Amino acid sequence: FRQTIEQINTYLTDRLHFSLIDLIASSSIEKSYSVVQTQLLSFSIQIALVRMWMSWGITPSKVVGHSLGEVAAAHVSGALTLEDALEVVIQRSYCAEKMQNKGRMLVAQVDKNTALKFVQESNKKIVIAVYNSPTSHVFAGDIDFLNKIKAQLEQKGIFARFLSASTYPSHSFYMKAIEEELFYNLKSIQPKNTMIPFYSTVTGKEQDGSLLHAQYWCDNLCKPVMFQNTIGNLFQS
Repeated sequence: FRQTIEQINTYLTDRLHFSLIDLIASSSIEKSYSVVQTQLLSFSIQIALVRMWMSWGITPSKVVGHSLGEVAAAHVSGALTLEDALEVVIQRSYCAEKMQNKGRMLVAQVDKNTALKFVQESNKKIVIAVYNSPTSHVFAGDIDFLNKIKAQLEQKGIFARFLSASTYPSHSFYMKAIEEELFYNLKSIQPKNTMIPFYSTVTGKEQDGSLLHAQYWCDNLCKPVMFQNTIGNLFQS
């Protein structure tokens, strides 16, 4: 675990003059962190945990990731080198930061039909950004309309909460504003065939590793997370 964190820290120190180890050592629930810091920390912990488990002989037969977690899954599958995966996280985070306060994300304990009804009522102000399960969906988009949904659901005793880590409307058409920049900044990555099957929450199916190129990571940020479908297909396989 520590070796992985140190390896990533060396790369980030050279690339961004940023110390992951200092961030971990000083992390506190009271502190606020940038999107870049938060997502690099999340990715690094994921990779360090997987490598630790693999050192114990626990090797995944297939991998799947949720939103940012897809980058870690792509690396574990063998499709992305660690350096390319880190570059995806860095560029993805920088672009996401530019969309801060242009919308929010609200998770709600509602079924798909109820979620679609809210989307229709919004007049294209929100979308379903994440299909988590038959009874859990995440909306992204206009803050005022999301506040109305939250108030309506809470009045009925139904769980609804803004995602504190996402201060931007991820996985929605709003993110198209940064898609061209993200694509350009990721043109240099060189995905390869997977060694461990990679199940995509963009497509809902097993994905050829060589297709995890710049456009895929644009879709990862701009299109909805099809988590429920992907997990269903994973079980069926």
